[in-house]
Amino acid sequence: MPVRRVLQVQGMLLQIGRRQHEPELVELLTECHTRIRGFLDLAHRLATTPGLQPDDITGAAGQVHRYFTTAFPLHMADEDELLLPRLRGREAALDAALDRMEADHEEHVDLVERLVALCDELMRDPRRLAARARLLGETVDELTLGLEAHLSLEELVIFPRLDRLSAVERAAIRREMRARRSA
Repeated sequence: MPVRRVLQVQGMLLQIGRRQHEPELVELLTECHTRIRGFLDLAHRLATTPGLQPDDITGAAGQVHRYFTTAFPLHMADEDELLLPRLRGREAALDAALDRMEADHEEHVDLVERLVALCDELMRDPRRLAARARLLGETVDELTLGLEAHLSLEELVIFPRLDRLSAVERAAIRREMRARRSA
C-alpha cells in the first residue's frame, strides 16, 4: 500500500447533495463521534508511519489541525449548550453522566491544544516529524484514551436518553446544530 493511502481518513468522504432522510439527533451526534475517532486515528498514523513524504505530512497534519480547531469545538458546544441544559434534572444517573461529560470537556482542552500545536508545527515544517513523532504519538495516545472513555459514556448513557426529549426539542437541537455550522 503506498504511503499516501495510509494517511487518508477512512470513511471520511463527505456526501455531496442531500441525504435521503433527515438524520435523527443521535445519528448526527454519533457521526461526530465517528469523525473524532477517525481524526485521532489519522493523527496516530501520522506519528507512527515511517517514510512519509513532506506533502503527506503536511496534508495529514492540516486535516487533524482543521478538525480539532473547527469541528471538534462545535461538537463540544453542541453537547454543553444544546444537550446539557435540556437533559439536566431528569434523573440522578443522567445528571452524573452530564457532570462527567462537562468535566471531560475541560480536561481535554490541554491535550487538544498540544495536538493542534504539534500539527501546526508539522504543517509549517514537515521535516520536524522525526523530532516530534514521539511527542505526537504520546499526545494522541493520551487523548484517545480520554476521549474513548468520554465518547463511550455519551453513547451508552447520554445519547439513549435523548429519546426522552420531545420531537420538537430534538428538531430544535438539530436546527441549532446546523445553524452553528453554517455561521
